[in-house]
Amino acid sequence: MLFRRKEMQSDICFVEVSLNALDETNFLISDGNAASAKTQFFNTAQELQFLPWPVLRADFWSDFDEGKRKACSEILIPSRVAPKFIRVIHCFSSAQTTALAQKGIKSVISLDKYFR
Repeated sequence: MLFRRKEMQSDICFVEVSLNALDETNFLISDGNAASAKTQFFNTAQELQFLPWPVLRADFWSDFDEGKRKACSEILIPSRVAPKFIRVIHCFSSAQTTALAQKGIKSVISLDKYFR
């Protein structure tokens, strides 16, 4: 998603959620871009093993077969994530972290999460 919105990435923050949130809510796991016919969906924590971890941990997804599709893997929580499960908010710039700090929200600059 961010690749398609590179021009907007300075306006986008990522909310990192603990996997412990899966113990208290319904969720859906995709092993790639949901629009792809090759993508599979799962709904148990045991099926996290089917995520393409080498692609997700890599700096560049283009080195992998179907890397672009697999890099879009996600865990979707359709309702609400309790605040206790929010681990960190990743930001693109100090302007974002400053704006969040003014609201009492801690965040970090994580340029490695963005396209440059």
